[in-house]
Amino acid sequence: MVDRHTILHPGQGLPTESDQPRYTERDLYVSEQTAERLGNQSAPRNASANYLSQRDKFAAWCADAGRVARPCTTATYVEYLAYLIELGRSPNAVNAAMSAMSAIRTWMPEDLKPGTRQARAC
Repeated sequence: MVDRHTILHPGQGLPTESDQPRYTERDLYVSEQTAERLGNQSAPRNASANYLSQRDKFAAWCADAGRVARPCTTATYVEYLAYLIELGRSPNAVNAAMSAMSAIRTWMPEDLKPGTRQARAC
């Protein structure tokens, strides 16, 4: 199935619905302990300020690149990561870029977050 997370390479065919997994109700539930952990999440204040800064930088890059910032596609997310890595060009550039990407991903609506598998391949 093709959606906003689809990234096709030249010559690659379109995936079909039959290629998709068949989820059951069990795939949608978390345990009580996990639910409690999810409910108790809160970011420290300095992390929140950093997240706002990273989101602003991403939105500006998207505007310059003619891309939609929120919600972004997986292709836009991966392209921005590649841009950050190239911009840094240091051994720590990947770690710094991944931290920025976390800020961007959590900014997206829950049901419209970009994929991370492709980003990890950068």
